Amino acid sequence: MGVSAALAIFRAEWRGGFRSGWFIALVTMPMLLFVLFGTTIRGDLDGGLPVAAMLMASFTCFGVVNLAIFAIGVAAAEQRGAGWIRRLRASAMPLWSFFGGKVLLGCAAATTVLAGNAVIATVVGAGVPVASLVRLWLVILLGTLCLAPFGFALAYWVRPGAANVVGNLLFLPLSYTSGFMTPVDALPGPVAALSPYLPTSHWGNLAWGAIASPSQAADFGVRSAGQPLQDIAIIVAWALAASVLAAIGWRRDRDRDRIRG
Repeated sequence: MGVSAALAIFRAEWRGGFRSGWFIALVTMPMLLFVLFGTTIRGDLDGGLPVAAMLMASFTCFGVVNLAIFAIGVAAAEQRGAGWIRRLRASAMPLWSFFGGKVLLGCAAATTVLAGNAVIATVVGAGVPVASLVRLWLVILLGTLCLAPFGFALAYWVRPGAANVVGNLLFLPLSYTSGFMTPVDALPGPVAALSPYLPTSHWGNLAWGAIASPSQAADFGVRSAGQPLQDIAIIVAWALAASVLAAIGWRRDRDRDRIRG
């Protein structure tokens, strides 16, 4: 029942999302930004890899962070505020199905963003080999899985009415300091010094490394190119910490509902 319930929630969220403008905007915005700011950058890295191909990965990562915070986190906070999660607790459906459905939504939306950006990159002559694209897709899925707990923590620790504001306060630093929009070396000193400690920075390293060699990634401005195990360890550690925080928030919310009930 749990798996089928998760799939049902995913289908409902997916259909409902595409009937609402905000979800369409979350999915299409990274593609629009890539067209406006990524495809206009010409030039190749050593070995002939187009800079625009690396920017394809950058804007895809930017979009996935956006999806994790807003499509998963803020949306779940609003559903909690509306009392829907409380009703789910009273049903026979395992609550993990709700979280599973949200994660599936994030993975499907992230795949859509990557597919759109890959098509755009190919059209402008910055396409990458299929093998590189598959590696990048796996990295994108890893990032979605590891960023989803940040969204759930936001959903359970922030008041629903403030979730949008706090989501922006979380999303913008995670994206900006990780080099998705501006190379880390071009960031202000204190901001650049913070970058190595953030999960999104290491996730970006994996994304760029999926389509570029370590020397090409370094030429692009990646600071710790060619260290995938270190990057994965830091991302997973952050994800586990966020999961614990989300679980504590969920228990607190459950206990409050029991007192009210």
